[in-house]
This record gives sequence, C-alpha cells and structure tokens, in this order.
Amino acid sequence: MFFCESMLIHFMRNGSSVHWSSHSGCKPLFLFSGKVFNGLSQFQDLYAKEYRPVSRSVAELKQLALYEKQTFHRTVSTEVYLTEEGGLSICKLHDNYHDMELALLIDLETFVIKDIAVIMNRHPFEDCIRSYVSYERLIGLKVMGGGVLHQVHQLIPRVDGCTHLYTALEAALRALFIGAGYEGIRSRTTPGSRAEHQEMLRQHPLTKNTCVSFRTDGKFPESPAVFLGKLESKSSGTDNRNER
Repeated sequence: MFFCESMLIHFMRNGSSVHWSSHSGCKPLFLFSGKVFNGLSQFQDLYAKEYRPVSRSVAELKQLALYEKQTFHRTVSTEVYLTEEGGLSICKLHDNYHDMELALLIDLETFVIKDIAVIMNRHPFEDCIRSYVSYERLIGLKVMGGGVLHQVHQLIPRVDGCTHLYTALEAALRALFIGAGYEGIRSRTTPGSRAEHQEMLRQHPLTKNTCVSFRTDGKFPESPAVFLGKLESKSSGTDNRNER
C-alpha cells in the first residue's frame, strides 16, 4: 500500500497499528488492520467503537464495590482565611494510617510564603516526624507562577519529606489560590457576566492557563485518538533525531 510522504502518526492500541500519512493535495489515509479509512473521522468512529477503553459512569463503576470491603479511605479538607498577616490556608489529611495538619501563611501582595507549620497526630513510623524541619525551607518561596511544585521538590527532596504532607501542601496551595486569590481579584473588579468573569480569570497571572476553562488558545481537549497520535508522532520524531 502506497502512502503520501509527510507526517506519520503511529501508535499502538491492543496490539494493532495505525498509520496516518498526508501532504498537500493528498487526503489523510489510515491503514488499520488491513483496512484503509479516508479521513480522521472514519478512523475515530472505529476507534471509539472497538478500541476505546471501556467507559462507564461513576455510578456504574461504584456498583463494583457494592459488596466489597473498603480497604482505604482518605479525607483531605482545606480552610482558607484572609487574616491581617496574609492568606492562611489550613489542610487536614486523615486516612487509615495518618492524621496530620499543615498551615500555610502567604503574603497576598507578593505571594511569598511567610510561615508554614506541620503536625502529625498519627503516623505509621517514628521517623515520620523528622520531616517537619524540611518544610521550613519553603519560607520565602514565591508560589505564584509556573514551576512552583517543581521548586518545592527541589527544596524538599523526597528523602527529606513526607509524601502525605506534600499532598496536604499542594491542596493548601490550590485552596489558597481559590479562596484568597479569587476573592482578591473580585474585590478589585466590578461584577459582570459569567463570561466576563471567566475572561478576566483567563487573563489573570494567578489563573491563566491553569485549567480548561482558563486556557487562552481557544482550543478544547482533543480526543484520545488525536492526542495520543500526536504524542506518538512527536516521540518518534525525537527518536529519529537522536539516531542521527
């Protein structure tokens, strides 16, 4: 089978290969299990029917646990307060093995961590509490902007910290952005329509490109077939360059 020269998307699904090749003046052709499909839509229809992972509702999936014993339960709750010293976020994490709290104080003008404290009321090993001191390294860290969680990992390597306190820290930060950041934004703007409010948050440094509602390129999430195809194509291109 002859294919036009240009972009080739190749990825595996259940052991089956899919190829896409196209260039100007040539329609995209999909070779799938010995069949050729003209255009992406035909292939997506087949993928959705035969090769997409089983998709059920939450209620349907929960039915699987109807007669089963629960082996783990975790509750993560957050509280945010606007205090005279700054934004205070408190996270409580409770599960079968842990009962811990983390308190985070941030300057709302600079978004720098002013203070942080942690406590474990229940933990599986005696050494767990040795991680406390590591979190003081975060004082002075600016938490607005990209790469914040990466910086946290640099300041607190895994061997110096606690996986579950890290979960609490991330939850506290996200809650603070919502509880304190949104309130700060609202206080400096006049009320408007839902669309106007969304556009304002879409352009604000605190929320810009942080989720699908605030992405600025005007696009929407791609289907699994398209996204995974592009990902595999990009990966193949990188491998080819490395070989050269």
